[in-house]
Amino acid sequence: MNNSKEVSGAMPQAVKGTLLDLDAVITSIEWHENIHLRLTLDISGRITQPLPVASESHGELSGEAVEADHYCEFFPDATNGLAKAVARQKGADAKAVGEAPEPAALELTWDNVPDGDDLKGLQFMFLGGHSGYFLEAAQLGRGVYAVEMNITNFFERKAIPNGTWAIVPVLNGKLGVPARMPLSEADKLLLYSRNYVYNQNFSAYTVTFRFTEDDVRPELRTLAYAFGRGRGKSKASLPRKVANKLLGKDSRKRVLNSVYWTARRSRKPEKPVVLLASEARTSLGGNLEAIRDRLLERGLDKDFTITENCMLPSDRSLQQRIRQVEMIANADILIVDDYFASLETLKMDPKTEIIQAWHAGVGFKSVGYSRFGNYGSPVLRNPHRFYDHAIVGSKNLIPVYADVFGIEESAIVPTGLPRIDHFLSEEGKEKALKEFKAAYPQAEGKKLIVFAPTFRGRGMNDAYYDYSRLDFDALYELCGENTVFGFRMHHFITEPVPIRSDQKDRFIDLTHYHDGLGLLHSADVLISDYSSIIYEYSLLNRPMLFFAYDRDLYAATRGFHRDYDETAPGKVCLSFDELLESLKNEDYELEKAEAFRQENFDRIDTHSSDRFIDWLILGKQPQE
Repeated sequence: MNNSKEVSGAMPQAVKGTLLDLDAVITSIEWHENIHLRLTLDISGRITQPLPVASESHGELSGEAVEADHYCEFFPDATNGLAKAVARQKGADAKAVGEAPEPAALELTWDNVPDGDDLKGLQFMFLGGHSGYFLEAAQLGRGVYAVEMNITNFFERKAIPNGTWAIVPVLNGKLGVPARMPLSEADKLLLYSRNYVYNQNFSAYTVTFRFTEDDVRPELRTLAYAFGRGRGKSKASLPRKVANKLLGKDSRKRVLNSVYWTARRSRKPEKPVVLLASEARTSLGGNLEAIRDRLLERGLDKDFTITENCMLPSDRSLQQRIRQVEMIANADILIVDDYFASLETLKMDPKTEIIQAWHAGVGFKSVGYSRFGNYGSPVLRNPHRFYDHAIVGSKNLIPVYADVFGIEESAIVPTGLPRIDHFLSEEGKEKALKEFKAAYPQAEGKKLIVFAPTFRGRGMNDAYYDYSRLDFDALYELCGENTVFGFRMHHFITEPVPIRSDQKDRFIDLTHYHDGLGLLHSADVLISDYSSIIYEYSLLNRPMLFFAYDRDLYAATRGFHRDYDETAPGKVCLSFDELLESLKNEDYELEKAEAFRQENFDRIDTHSSDRFIDWLILGKQPQE
């Protein structure tokens, strides 16, 4: 057998190469948490041995061993792909390597891997054309491995690049051949595929699978592609079209970036500038307020210039917008606490440290990229991608928020939430109790049940709560003379709670009370659904109930990043009657709260602000 292949011109002396004879077989394809793709591979077989004709695990093939020269077309691209994968693994420029031309002639032979070898150093490469990436792999057993990838955060905070991809084993720098899959799985490939539609249905991202057209050894390919469609021909008048071109989004973006870089280049700060900013509120609150107050308490305004800017995009004037951009340009450290659209608008100096002090501790509903392709999905390029760091309360939450923000786990830091410091302090507790007592004297000496659900709807513009789900008369009767029922509705909801005048002695509307966190100290029982308010309340070790009348619908449209019934730190009630019965019998399932605290808090103390400052502003994060 002549194992050489002439590519062009006269036949020179053949370039020689070797391929590992590992017969990598994909035995399963699974999806986890919407965006995690996991493939299991069995590499116990060898290509130099006759392939099984009718094996349940390996499918039906020719039964003949494969010659090495069958892979002459594969070898050059795979070699270049391997060079790029190695460069990426080392953090080097992959564009500078892996561009070797295809040899005029190639001679391949098998490199026999002994049976039973533990294959120390085995890796798996995702190969598309002549570009390669190493995948995360874990050994499940002898000869059995699993590779996993986050399809929205595949490499450098980007989705899997457009292309057709093979999984190739690599051992000590030597290439194997692409993995195959049992042919008996052909009918299931469509079921394994995923289509993600987003951007108001104008964009889609697909991950599909298919076999190669190879009569000898059909291999499995993964196809990943992003698609978009136009919004149709504009029906605007000519003057409007001209105005849109001159004053539209792209033009505004250019102007704002010009303002940013003019201010950035002209800045001459005497000391580093810390900017605490929000586009979700009009004044500092929550984590941002706690961080600022602690910076000042520690006298760090001597070492840093501390600035703040909070405004809603819908309310700011052009002058305010320009001032905001100038303040962002002047910052060395930018700390935000919610979605911050300016990160996408501005092409910021990479020297600016961007820290997300996310406002929510933890909840059940999927947010960010964990709900990619579902209701409210982000687009592939999103402000969340730009964080240098984000904070959480527990190491257990690191993978959750890495998925949410579409960034690597190493960027998530478990400092704890700064706002909890004041919440847990004796001073904060006493102040909160005193202020609530003064605001609602009718609740003094009575049991207080606080009802604090999240909103329904897409967001701020159409948020609502279905009050018809509550039997106000039955609640009123339940309260009796010794209980007050307080309604703390989400601030997106504009419709007031329908409390009748004859019910105001037992019902109070707490929606606009100034200290939503502080009022929890006065609550004897909390009723919620999918809100993150449970995060802080769980620290008080008091009973909670979860009125989730639309649990199944919510799971289907919004999604949960964790099993709702199992992780809720209290009893889940799917009907109002069940809620009422649980309140009457004080059936709270309190034992679930301890497991919740262990899962969501590494530390329960009043030093989260200090950890944030020490680890992320002063750069003194402990090395583990």
